[in-house]
Amino acid sequence: MKHLTKSIGKCLSLMLALIMCMSLSIPAFATEERIVSDEEIAAVLDKLNAEYHTNIHALSAAELTQLGLPVTNPEPMTVSELAELENTLRNIAETQIPQFKRNTQEAFIAIANIGMYNLLSKIPNSDDILPLATNPVTATKEIEYAVAGAVAYISENLFGKSIWGEIQRGFCITDTEQSTWFRATNPTVTRIESNSTLYWVGTGSYYSNINGTQYYLYSGTQYASMYVSDYD
Repeated sequence: MKHLTKSIGKCLSLMLALIMCMSLSIPAFATEERIVSDEEIAAVLDKLNAEYHTNIHALSAAELTQLGLPVTNPEPMTVSELAELENTLRNIAETQIPQFKRNTQEAFIAIANIGMYNLLSKIPNSDDILPLATNPVTATKEIEYAVAGAVAYISENLFGKSIWGEIQRGFCITDTEQSTWFRATNPTVTRIESNSTLYWVGTGSYYSNINGTQYYLYSGTQYASMYVSDYD
């Protein structure tokens, strides 16, 4: 009888310990998985923007439509997911956005160095274009988080050397599913260095795809050079 009483006591002690553990863990689990409100998400973004002097925000329906992206409702976000979002955006604000700013500064310095301030307003084409090749060439160059491109003809100068001829258009290719991407609207292209180089300039914005939600990060300018020797 004494042995039975002792065994029952051990079982009761074990059950009590399990109940106490469950009572301590359930509130923590419930707090972690709580769905946060839109106001809580906005508060985190406001805090980051105030701290880093940025304008990071989830793209609105109008912005998504303008970029040709599907308009979808964001998935509910838990407390832990909101903390992860804050850490991700904080890292972007501290490491990537400063690089975006440097890219823009470098682009403007390069423009100034070649005396092409009018690149940002139009695609210049001189009237002294030599006879065109049969088909235009598509030239591309990787830039930060996108690909710069131009469609132009290749011609020859009086010495038989290949040069860039008439420029058809400039474009920008980007993958909106990657974590960070850049989209330039209406990039400009001109010929420099005795028409041996196409100079591409694109002003647009950087974005981030985080768990299926697109965020605006920063607006800036990038540039690229495409040499005719790589395509003739």
